[in-house]
Amino acid sequence: MSTMYPAHTEVARYEIARRLRVADDERRRRLVRQSLRSGGQISADRASR
Repeated sequence: MSTMYPAHTEVARYEIARRLRVADDERRRRLVRQSLRSGGQISADRASR
């Protein structure tokens, strides 16, 4: 079975990009929440490194 349909690859590429963007937003939100919970300790550790 061939998956060389231009329309299909366009949709798939868009879908992958959208999922990556959503995952990246989730990761950023989680990091912000962690840093807030620890009272900015993560950023202090990163600065001292």
